[in-house]
Amino acid sequence: MSTWFKRQRQDFIRAQLQTFGQIRRADIAERFEITIQVASADISEFLTNHPEGGGGNGRARTYVLDKEDVAV
Repeated sequence: MSTWFKRQRQDFIRAQLQTFGQIRRADIAERFEITIQVASADISEFLTNHPEGGGGNGRARTYVLDKEDVAV
């Protein structure tokens, strides 16, 4: 898959975290018409590259921004 598409999804994750303070795998899957597994991989990659970006809530399947002032 093109790195351009992956970059678009990474930018979307960043924007959602900055705007709403959280992101759900379903948000990414619906927006980009991808599987939940690909969305999970995208979030994992984002958190690996931006460890200050947040953490997951497995029960809610939501990833939350830990610090509001983080420039992710």
